[in-house]
Amino acid sequence: MKTKKSYSLVDGSFKASEAREVLMSLIGSKITFHNVKNMSSLERNGEADIHSEQRIEELKLSRQEIRKILEMAEEEQLRVRISSGIHISLEKK
Repeated sequence: MKTKKSYSLVDGSFKASEAREVLMSLIGSKITFHNVKNMSSLERNGEADIHSEQRIEELKLSRQEIRKILEMAEEEQLRVRISSGIHISLEKK
């Protein structure tokens, strides 16, 4: 089996409102994932998951920046081109 593989997650040109829906959904899912991971760590270990806390903050900043870009696209009636991929590789612990 091949140990490296890439997949196209999002690839297209969208109206600003469509791009907002796609991007906010993706970022929201990642924030939820890290919130759950952090809460689980707090319950199990009594300690926060530092990586998840940092990722949540990074994702929130990205979300703010993306909202600004999408607002500008909407105001100027521009389409938004989004390309995003997933790259998977297997590695030993």
